[in-house]
Formats: sequence, structure tokens, C-alpha cells
Amino acid sequence: MTTFAELRDLTIEQTRKPELVGITNAAIVTAVKRAHHFDFFPDDIQSVSLTYAPTASAIQQLSNAKSLMPNFRAQKALFCQDPVTFQQLEQLGWRELDDFYDLDGRLKPSIYTYVGSTLRFVPMQPTGSLASYYYANPVTTEVGFASWIADTYPEQVAMLAATGVWSRTGFREMANDADEKNNKPFRQLLINSHILGEVN
Repeated sequence: MTTFAELRDLTIEQTRKPELVGITNAAIVTAVKRAHHFDFFPDDIQSVSLTYAPTASAIQQLSNAKSLMPNFRAQKALFCQDPVTFQQLEQLGWRELDDFYDLDGRLKPSIYTYVGSTLRFVPMQPTGSLASYYYANPVTTEVGFASWIADTYPEQVAMLAATGVWSRTGFREMANDADEKNNKPFRQLLINSHILGEVN
């Protein structure tokens, strides 16, 4: 497990600017998030059970749903589930807020959307329980730092951070050079190695 401090040491080895602690720390946070945002990686998927109080309305909602999913980035899948057995009963499909009704004005079934942090959804049968699968951002705080990309590719993430330091301190040519020679190939490596297709 790569720690934040280890990543900082690796970044300083590249920049040779140990006095720029604040800029280096900020660049590490940005670099780690940037690496995870190169694409939607299966290793970033987390799951959590969400509970809500069913109402008589066809449209159910759960306020502050995103805050119940640590480091929420984007929804992957959402299922209604049995609150006792946790068996998935129905998959909900994402729709835009203005796409909840069909051309005849009927509410579409088995759909969901977000209004800010509030989850709005139309289950066939409100069970009071949801299974949420979502893409999570890495933990970029010094305490509790967690990134599978930094664990697997610490030198490449440090170079990504070093590029940020150079860019913020006026060394644009060095930043551009590192971006072309190191960061773009790293991005391609992550996508080629960690975006899974169907395996037969």
C-alpha cells in the first residue's frame, strides 16, 4: 500500500523541490484523482445498501443519497432489493429528470435520476431498500490515503504529480515534455490494462 508520504517522496525525487510542500501535496491530490478519472475503472466500483421510507407516491426519493455513498463519483447500477434477504428484485434504469413520463403522460416504471444529491426513483414495488453500485473517488487525504492506482503504479502517479508541480511553478516546457513522454502513455496503459472487456 502506497502512502501519501511515500508518494510525496517520489514526487520530490522528480521535481527536486522539497521546499514546495504545499504545492506538492496539492499536485498529488490532483494527480491521483486525475488518474482515476482517466476512465471508469471496474476497480473503483463500490456497493452499499440504502434504506428509505416508502410513500404512497409512485415517485420515491432519498434525500442526500450521494452522501450515503462514500467518495461518490457516478452511479453504475441501482437495484430494488428485499430488505431482509437483500435479493435484487428489480433493476432501475437512469433517466433525465425531464424523461420520467412517456408521450401519453404516463410515468415510466423502473427508473431513477438525481436532483442534486437527492435520488428520485420509480420502483414497481417500493421495498424500502436499494442496492447501489457506484464509482468511488480515491481517498486523497494524508490519513487514510487509498488508491489502487497509486499502489500499482507509484512512480507513474508521482510523475503525474511532478508535472503538476512544474506546471504551477512556471516550468511549462518540462511539464509538457513529461506529459507527452510519461503521462499520456500512462493513461493509455491504465485504460488498456484495467478496462475489462468480455472474457470468454
